[in-house]
Amino acid sequence: SKEVEIVDCLLKNGASILYSCESSSYLHDAVNSGDVTIVELILSKGHDVNSVDSAGRTSLHCGVKTRNIDILSALLKHGARVNIPDEMGKMPINFAVEIKHMKMVHLLLDNGADMNARGTYYGETLLHIAVKNKQIEMVQILLDKGADVNACDTNKVTPLKLAIQLQTVEIVDCLLKNGASILYPCEKSSYLHDAVNCGDLKIIKLIMNKGHNVNCVDSDGRTPFHSVVKKGNIDILPALLKYGASVNVPDKMGKMPIHVAVEKGDDIYVKKLEEKEIQNHL
Repeated sequence: SKEVEIVDCLLKNGASILYSCESSSYLHDAVNSGDVTIVELILSKGHDVNSVDSAGRTSLHCGVKTRNIDILSALLKHGARVNIPDEMGKMPINFAVEIKHMKMVHLLLDNGADMNARGTYYGETLLHIAVKNKQIEMVQILLDKGADVNACDTNKVTPLKLAIQLQTVEIVDCLLKNGASILYPCEKSSYLHDAVNCGDLKIIKLIMNKGHNVNCVDSDGRTPFHSVVKKGNIDILPALLKYGASVNVPDKMGKMPIHVAVEKGDDIYVKKLEEKEIQNHL
């Protein structure tokens, strides 16, 4: 192209590869242009492949953002380091997972990218990002490469908690099959509480089939049964009862599920809970 010819001509006639300011570099510009030939020309003149711009981003960060696999390959061939974080703490692979680019993720991992890189103030891992994107293929790739399935962010949120909240049944199943623990990372709640609050019966069954305690309590002493009654999701009631949920566990205020139903004026729940209580005494 004409652009390539012009760049080549300037370089052959003594153009310096030193940038006139610190906000970027000629290599960053070349990468952002999307032309791998220009990138190769700049690198052939000895440009530092790991130079950073004012945001702490290397040309590899920019290469990921261009979604150009040829540019990424060229940078790696010239020694680009894959684990340099920008000022936000994000490495190139964080961006690759965010933009859902499977080939780039594979390439970066094959070149030593940190599988458990945490790229935000909240300490999210690559697996957290893939779960947020609801991308089952990416989730499976990361797990196959050794991602920590039980990693917590700074708010004690695990990939499993995210998947439950997003009601992505397939990803919940995938995480559980790959060793996700059903033990909650904090005492405030439980995965079953989360599943009940989301109202997804399939997820509830997946969790319960892993042996989750159906009568676990949150920080207020409330069981998942309390949550079901509060939410008014009548379809979930039989499932919890099937797994042995007790209707007579009081919370820290002394309230049982039937008290919650009465306060709500939910006659259907009151009737069902009264029937269950009578059965328990037969």
